[in-house]
Amino acid sequence: MLISICYKTKYIEYVERCIDRIPDLKKYKIEILLTSKKFQEARDFAKSESLYDEMIDSFKAVEEDEIELKKQFKEMEEYRKKKKI
Repeated sequence: MLISICYKTKYIEYVERCIDRIPDLKKYKIEILLTSKKFQEARDFAKSESLYDEMIDSFKAVEEDEIELKKQFKEMEEYRKKKKI
């Protein structure tokens, strides 16, 4: 979720630079690439770093984040409609 928020703001570049400098955070680079809709680049990075399990986990995390965001958006729309009535 944090990565999704960072991507939608100006902080994604900062997060990417930090992740590139810290080897233990490489799996999060995949999540950033997936969130950025850079699917081919994410797949290529996962292959080059042998991070296949992380690729699958990141894809699931991004998918869950999108589901949660859609749910929250729907709730806000319903709340807005109730306020107008």
